[in-house]
Amino acid sequence: MQMTPMPNNFQAAADRVPPPTILLPFVSQRFCALNGSLEFLDSEGSGFRAFGCGRTFPATVNGQLEIRLAAVLDITEAFGKLSGLQGTGIVSGDTTPPSIFHFQVMFRVIDPARRLQAYAPLPPLQSSYDPQPDTAFMPFLGEPDPDYPLTVASSSDGKQLYVKIVERLRLAHFSFDIGPPDGLRSRTTMGPIVGRHRMTLILDLNNPGDVIPAYSKGSIFSFFDRDHNLIGGFKADLFEARVFPTEWPGLRTPILRIGGIAPPTEGKGQFKNPIGMVSVNGIFSLTSGAVSTMYMVRLSDPLGRFRSVAP
Repeated sequence: MQMTPMPNNFQAAADRVPPPTILLPFVSQRFCALNGSLEFLDSEGSGFRAFGCGRTFPATVNGQLEIRLAAVLDITEAFGKLSGLQGTGIVSGDTTPPSIFHFQVMFRVIDPARRLQAYAPLPPLQSSYDPQPDTAFMPFLGEPDPDYPLTVASSSDGKQLYVKIVERLRLAHFSFDIGPPDGLRSRTTMGPIVGRHRMTLILDLNNPGDVIPAYSKGSIFSFFDRDHNLIGGFKADLFEARVFPTEWPGLRTPILRIGGIAPPTEGKGQFKNPIGMVSVNGIFSLTSGAVSTMYMVRLSDPLGRFRSVAP
């Protein structure tokens, strides 16, 4: 992808190139991801093209300045085994321009026919190379909390929609493979409930296009041990988020895909002084209250507070 800095008030689109904008490493800036594509090395030549927007976040790690960045991407065209499917992606990482970068990429594809689903465990990664040895990655899957159903309210002028969401957080393992005989396929393994997330998602209904800008307030992640004792948590309001209304077979109203990025702040307990990014890739319905959200918490972890030693 071509990651191009742009003015904060620039209305980005796949066919619009922003005016020349200087990258300033000491301030947070918006950028657009032009000409994005991802190609898998499977026999069917699967892949997609995508467009999105993101933001840089200056950070100091071990006394050195880093440019953290994250973006929300929408699949604009898919081919191979992904042909005809829609999906949302989150790119999160850091860079030292012009040539050093490390990105975590998390895409979620709408697959009603489950043609990408693997029904048996997939082989583990064979590489022993760790490109980010001082970084911890913690994946979670959010599901509705039956004690706190989703609620929706409108602002007095009707220009904003307030969606209050409370989720239970499960440990999760997301894996995929491209090998024979089935080619590209994925599998999600569910674990125990280890936390809770609550937020008020605010949708900007003034936007006339197919993409709805959004942000959140009061987004709090809390984690507990197997005895339900609180071990810590942090705030992480969506700084840049986009909602994509998406048709679903058999439903009268569209479901809503959401992609967002949220820097963690105000950490407590084991999560004190967090430096990193939370990638948010979810689906929810305003009519049924259904919620399913993939989270990847990426934290700078030079002291090994969150990583175990592999057996």
